[in-house]
Amino acid sequence: MPAPGPNAALRLPPKCNRCQSNRVAWTSPRVDFCYQCLPGGPFAAPPCARCRTRTDYFSQGLGDVP
Repeated sequence: MPAPGPNAALRLPPKCNRCQSNRVAWTSPRVDFCYQCLPGGPFAAPPCARCRTRTDYFSQGLGDVP
């Protein structure tokens, strides 16, 4: 199990700086906004890179679904 800390593999992405309710769209490269709050948006979140669903979009291309 990875050690806790800012670089832990299982750490949740931070919340959006604007709405404070959604997780940021991605963390590498660092972006401080969710897809709804990105400048020029709102944008539709892409499907999960693993399961290809659009529901429960999380961050870094992966959804919060198994």
